[in-house]
Amino acid sequence: MANLPDYPDGLLAVEKIRTIHIEASRSLAKLDGALSFIPNVEVITGAIPLMESVYSCRIENVCPSLSDVFRSYYADSAADKDVSKVIGYRNAMDMFDGKDTSIPLLEEMCSSLNCDRFTIRSTEKDTVFLIDQNGNIVSRPPDGNEVPKLLEGLLTYIEGDSEDPLIKTVVVHGMFEMIHPFGDGNGRTGRIFIDALLQKYGLLRRPVLHLSRFIWENRRGYYRYLRLLERDGDWESFVYYLLKGIRNSADHIFELINRIRESLQSNCELSSEKWCSKELICLLYSQVCIRPKHLVDAGIASRNTATHYLQKLEEMGILKGEQAGKGKIYINSELLESLTE
Repeated sequence: MANLPDYPDGLLAVEKIRTIHIEASRSLAKLDGALSFIPNVEVITGAIPLMESVYSCRIENVCPSLSDVFRSYYADSAADKDVSKVIGYRNAMDMFDGKDTSIPLLEEMCSSLNCDRFTIRSTEKDTVFLIDQNGNIVSRPPDGNEVPKLLEGLLTYIEGDSEDPLIKTVVVHGMFEMIHPFGDGNGRTGRIFIDALLQKYGLLRRPVLHLSRFIWENRRGYYRYLRLLERDGDWESFVYYLLKGIRNSADHIFELINRIRESLQSNCELSSEKWCSKELICLLYSQVCIRPKHLVDAGIASRNTATHYLQKLEEMGILKGEQAGKGKIYINSELLESLTE
């Protein structure tokens, strides 16, 4: 029988958990409030989930360059195996979209981010280990024949109303990692869970938390607290760690959104040319790399005119052009710099 920690109870009675919970809740509310007042929220936040995808995959030693990911996702450049996994992760982030959590949905997500068909482990021979970034064993999850029942229990916990939703979000991630229901992709699937549940519970209206950057930068702690969770059932340390990450990440994204919005407004004001419409400038901020076809698809210009517009924006210093195969892609360098700070 699996040696899993029990679901925790009464964590908010612990002073340090209560304090960090209040701070994380305030940071999430501030970020969600900022999102509610942005009329063109998709323009401002469009590239953030892709950054989350990049950093979440980095935690699993899938490390393509950011530029390759952006070029492939936005400009249809060729993608190698690692880039494809990052894009698969980004696509998986959209799969919840208001749906009830279910085993088939989790299998669809895991298949997307692995670029291969995955189902949950279900036989005794389906054995896996939770491995850290250096290849060390963190924990030994239950045998496959125990996984379906354990996962159903987790899904029941998700739908229950006996726990604070923010605490529940963190606990779900920890328990999912302990169960480790798939042969590969558990960490990435579990991190998508965090953004998805924050939306489900009404704590954040869009998947923009970008928690994986915090985990990547503090990954030794991430694996240490997962190890303590399995060995000692230490929910306090694990929950404190992730609530701190949620607080820090929400504050970071709040500041990032403000910088992107200021840059967008500045470029809109700088452009006094009639051809350079607000719709065109907004398109440049909804994605990092752009081709003439994106202007055509948005109904902004014909192909020849679109090429001319992008060349003019390059001359103005708003875009940087790069040769890509037979054509050219244009990069919003200021947006890229903001995202990677």
